[in-house]
Amino acid sequence: RLATRYDKLANRFNAFLHLACAYIWLL
Repeated sequence: RLATRYDKLANRFNAFLHLACAYIWLL
């Protein structure tokens, strides 16, 4: 299973997505 690798990638992408969402929301 590649769950751990994709979990790390998804976690990083999720953090980036939240950051972008907060940035756009604060604009």
